[in-house]
Amino acid sequence: MALSSISQGVAQATRVIGTQPGSTGSGPTTPNVAEVRVWAREQGMDVPPRGRLRAQIWNAWNAAHPATSGHDTALSQ
Repeated sequence: MALSSISQGVAQATRVIGTQPGSTGSGPTTPNVAEVRVWAREQGMDVPPRGRLRAQIWNAWNAAHPATSGHDTALSQ
């Protein structure tokens, strides 16, 4: 009985957390850090090979890609 209750709870949680019916996924998305890193290098920016990207890099990417920008621009420098 307990296993059945757990299974039902998981199924309900999956429906709540998962994508909504009718969702097209066409909204703004957060860019992949690797993609932003490559783009920034192409723009001549000094980009570290690993770790977090500086706010300046994210801000420049967001300014160049306003329609696809999904990253928080309110980062401290």
